[in-house]
Amino acid sequence: MNRTLSAIVYVILFLMGIKLGAFSNLAGNVLRMGVITAVSALCILVMNALALAALGTLALARCSRAGVWLSTCSSFAAW
Repeated sequence: MNRTLSAIVYVILFLMGIKLGAFSNLAGNVLRMGVITAVSALCILVMNALALAALGTLALARCSRAGVWLSTCSSFAAW
């Protein structure tokens, strides 16, 4: 499975290289891809942080409704 995934990644990178080589403005296109990658990574990180905060709040609310300490709450440990 891991070897197959590596092969797929190399094929995708190869195809991206061929596609980029066909462009006349290679530097501009690489810069554009970098900006798109950075914005996508930032969005993913922000959404992950929001989801973790929401899950933590949800688990804390479950523990407080159950009337147990956070460290012994099984619903918090499950998250």
